[in-house]
Amino acid sequence: MKENLKNQLKESFDTVLGGGASLAGGLLSDTLFGQIAPGIATTILSYKQKRSEKMLFNAMEQLKGRIVKIEDVIKQMSDIEKTFISEKLIPIAFDSITEEIQEEKIKFIINGINTAIENKVSNEDIIIAYYDVLNSLRLADIRILIQLYKESKKTAVSYLIDENRNSMNKYEAIETHILRKLESLCLASIQKTIGDLQGDFISKATPDKVRISTLGVQFIEFFEMDA
Repeated sequence: MKENLKNQLKESFDTVLGGGASLAGGLLSDTLFGQIAPGIATTILSYKQKRSEKMLFNAMEQLKGRIVKIEDVIKQMSDIEKTFISEKLIPIAFDSITEEIQEEKIKFIINGINTAIENKVSNEDIIIAYYDVLNSLRLADIRILIQLYKESKKTAVSYLIDENRNSMNKYEAIETHILRKLESLCLASIQKTIGDLQGDFISKATPDKVRISTLGVQFIEFFEMDA
């Protein structure tokens, strides 16, 4: 089963690349099929394996339009930098891909690979930190974070649900949870009330009380979420 899956993935990857970008394509495929594919092939639950395969094929398609540009950057790199990409960056990113359950997030994971390569980010702790945070966020969280990034002046209007919704109160608890989740990950800060500071109660975290943090800005830009 492992060899069949490996061959299937490689054939799909080669098709996506269209036979071009030998250096970048080889670097990515050698790492992917040497380390990632065997791990998927031994997954016990078949539904998880199928989901992981689907996410990998999506990622390959996402790479299609970027591989030539990545190739140009890699050509200028030292052997140490190339080793970091193959042994650290790609495995970390593709681990995120195989574990992801929301397909729309794949583009952000690939964006991170692109950013790290283009900017020659070679600090493993930074790469792991960014992907750990991304793994902790769902699309609803990301949408709100993007809005916090874009908005210079906050209003009390919900970012999660359209302002014309019929039942606003139904979603207030969910939105407050998301905003406080972003704060717990140091992506945003919430203005505290006297009651919060005294521990008497936790007030509703409306968007007008929230500011994106420096880490939040860097996180958005690393994964090119504002594009």
